[in-house]
Amino acid sequence: MFAGMGRLMDEAGLLAARSDPELLHGAQILEVLEAGVLVLDLNGVVRRCNGTAGRLIGVDPDAVIGRPFSLAKAGLLFDDGAPIDAESDPVARALQTGKPEERILICAMRQMKSAWIELSVHPLPPPAGWPTGGVVCSLLDVTERREAERELRVARDRAERYLDMAGSIIVALDAHARVTKINRTGLRLLGYKERELVGRDWIETVVPPEARSHARQVLEAMLGGVAPQDIDPERVEAPVMTRSGEVRMIEWRASVLDGDDGRPADLLCSGTDVTERLRHAEAVAHLAYHDQLTGLPNRALLQEHLEVALARAEREGRELALLFLDLDNFKLVNDSLGHQAGDRVLQLVADRLSAITRASDLLARHGGDELLLLLTDIEGGSAAEAAESVAEKILESLEEPFDVDGTQFEIGASVGVAVFPGDGRSASALLRAADATMYQAKAAGRNRVALHRPGLALDRAGELISATTRLRRALTDEELEVYYQPILSLPDGSVHAVEALVRWNDPRRGLVAASEFLQLAEETGLVESIGEWLIESVCTQGARWRDDGLDACVHFNLSPRQLRQRHLIDSIRSAMENAGVGPGMLTAEIGDAAALSESRSDSATLHKLHDLGLSLAVDDFGAGNSSLGRLRELPVAELKLHRLLLRGVPHERGAGALAHAVIEMAGGLGMRAVAEGVETEAQWRFLVEHGCPLAQGFHLGRPAPAAAVEPLLRRAV
Repeated sequence: MFAGMGRLMDEAGLLAARSDPELLHGAQILEVLEAGVLVLDLNGVVRRCNGTAGRLIGVDPDAVIGRPFSLAKAGLLFDDGAPIDAESDPVARALQTGKPEERILICAMRQMKSAWIELSVHPLPPPAGWPTGGVVCSLLDVTERREAERELRVARDRAERYLDMAGSIIVALDAHARVTKINRTGLRLLGYKERELVGRDWIETVVPPEARSHARQVLEAMLGGVAPQDIDPERVEAPVMTRSGEVRMIEWRASVLDGDDGRPADLLCSGTDVTERLRHAEAVAHLAYHDQLTGLPNRALLQEHLEVALARAEREGRELALLFLDLDNFKLVNDSLGHQAGDRVLQLVADRLSAITRASDLLARHGGDELLLLLTDIEGGSAAEAAESVAEKILESLEEPFDVDGTQFEIGASVGVAVFPGDGRSASALLRAADATMYQAKAAGRNRVALHRPGLALDRAGELISATTRLRRALTDEELEVYYQPILSLPDGSVHAVEALVRWNDPRRGLVAASEFLQLAEETGLVESIGEWLIESVCTQGARWRDDGLDACVHFNLSPRQLRQRHLIDSIRSAMENAGVGPGMLTAEIGDAAALSESRSDSATLHKLHDLGLSLAVDDFGAGNSSLGRLRELPVAELKLHRLLLRGVPHERGAGALAHAVIEMAGGLGMRAVAEGVETEAQWRFLVEHGCPLAQGFHLGRPAPAAAVEPLLRRAV
């Protein structure tokens, strides 16, 4: 065909071409081509132009033949909008260089619309007998393709924007786990820059090392068309690791995209960061099953663990033990320093006990100052022996005093032990048995361990089920009595004062000392009512003795709970006014822990009692860790030495030196020392020799009803 074209280049052969069959056939072929064809000689003169070429470049084919042609003069543009000039004209450049110019995109304006043309220019070899050749230009209308590409690009850009605006992570992975696409949300979460992850292995880059093997198995299975049974493609929670090393939990939804051959090609994943939601759920679950103050498991969690442990022990034929701990002297902390200090002590106790328990054991807070310890996986020996050994370690760990805001407290524990299956086969039965055994340990003197014995739970229930009710009734049925113990002046033995002591004339048990029921009264709040009754009784009795000509000073005790009563001062003042007695005949005794605490409210109450006219005495001094600095700040008249300070006196040199030092210290602070618990004549003589001004104890006089004490008071007149 090109040979025919070459012959067409001869201007003289134009007319002959119309009659030459070969040339005519070539011309017909050019006209039916969808592509435009434009043939120019070396001088840029048009030798042939088919109709398609004329339409595309906007010329009349017959009019341009035989004339020079230039794209620059045709008003055409490159695809970037730059006009085609003489220097950039690809046709002129091909004529000049003899090299082809291929697939050049140019634009022509047709009726205010852009027509896009793909131009290729190829040099022609000179035809036979001709010294020179030319160029043939092929022009292809690509307007529709260009518009389709533009629409596809717009759609792709829109999809890209949608992906980037999405709040979810969207990532596409190929069959080798390489990232083919990830949106900006994913990049922001993971801490990578745009396109920094594309082409990289997703699993090796962002999946934590411990989860990589499983992640690759899941990917291969899903791309293989088989989803693992334990995987729900609609909702998979899996971790990712950010560039900084932080692990986040993502909830994924995955879809497999098929390739051109119909087989799985890519995995498209959409993920939502659920890290905070899971953390919140974990926090809620922790609160539901853990004590907020100590962080220990609570009763609900222990109950679940206990039931599971019991089922396992039953199945394997093994024993397990449950320890029930109740802290001794804990109420003293609460009552003397307040609940904030009590909370701190509970935290310290929890820390100390957690440090000595095994990972397989479960330490839980049962409530208040009660703790439970479940012992499982007991190897060697019986469960009772193992539990008793653990309980002894607990008591040893509590021997070191607890320091709270500069004040030290000694907190012991009463521990009850119950063993499965002998003491109970269900969780509730074992708990009841351990609880009852703990009370046995407390009744035996506290700070000790007790093992459960058959029938104990029933004994305890029978003993205590109505104790609170009976104690309340004792107030209304006048079952409470006041006994008085003389406090003697040394060395003449005259009665200086008497201490009022409560006794309960229980119809079931007979006369019960205060030490046996005041703890129950403290726990139930009855101590406040009993305290008010005691003050009224003391004032009434004091008035009677005064009317009988007996000048008696009466001591009465105030518990830490009473010190915190808002109406305490008013009730004492009212009792004195009703009985017609003055404050000079009353001395209020306050335990050293409460009197010497840092509590502002307690200190204020002591000063108010002093302002009311009462004398103050610090009771049980030396029983705990008394603060001498606080002692000198209080309006205290008497310092009552705890009976422990007389233990070993006078035979032990150290004991005698300590007692003497405290007596001297009291005198130095302007206080009268009162030695409590004098039980032997040797102790009495020691106190006389070392200048102790006052003393009381069984050797000097036992507590007795008011009528029995009156003869002593008369001798003192």
